[in-house]
Amino acid sequence: KALRETCYLAHDGSRPSLAMRVDGLQDLRVVDVGDVEMYSGDAARSCADLEVAVEKVAATGAIPLILGGDHTVTWPDVTGVARGGDRWGRVSVIHFDAHADTGDIEFGSLIGHGQPMRRLIESGAARGDRFLQIGLRGYWPPPDILEWMAQQRMRSFEMTEIVSRGLEECLTEAFEIALDDCDGIFLSVDIDVCDPGHAPGTGTPEPGGLSARQLL
Repeated sequence: KALRETCYLAHDGSRPSLAMRVDGLQDLRVVDVGDVEMYSGDAARSCADLEVAVEKVAATGAIPLILGGDHTVTWPDVTGVARGGDRWGRVSVIHFDAHADTGDIEFGSLIGHGQPMRRLIESGAARGDRFLQIGLRGYWPPPDILEWMAQQRMRSFEMTEIVSRGLEECLTEAFEIALDDCDGIFLSVDIDVCDPGHAPGTGTPEPGGLSARQLL
């Protein structure tokens, strides 16, 4: 609801990009398939319905663009894309985030915003060696989870590496890995990949992140 109501411009069916000279609503074939209802207190049901909705879109050959939710939704989103396009285990993931989101059980649940990437790899929907993470920093994950990530052959570009090598060089490497032996790339963005000075509204701020310009 907030995403639909926050824009102060009239909804006239046109949104040209000054930088790209492209009007996403006029020059591209874009269809709004509506909202997927989420059920407060029932993450499993919410994820199941979201997965079905994304699968239906992916099955048409369209590229789903999913907005909203915390990062829990990445699990049903990628799963839906993998099922809908007959790409099970063939979808690479490039994940922009301050956190790895590879936790196991949190507060007695397998479903949460700190766990979706682990669920994806465990299910087989996405391969660990085609899972690239950009912008990690802060004080998580702990050693045991880092060890699990290494066992899955995940590749993480932490902010220390990005600062040292440069974002462009890191992204070039990430895409080279992601494009090898896959049927598509799922791009997942958590707003906390940005420095809190650029995205103060995030619920999980970590200083030292990307600028808004770098992310765009």
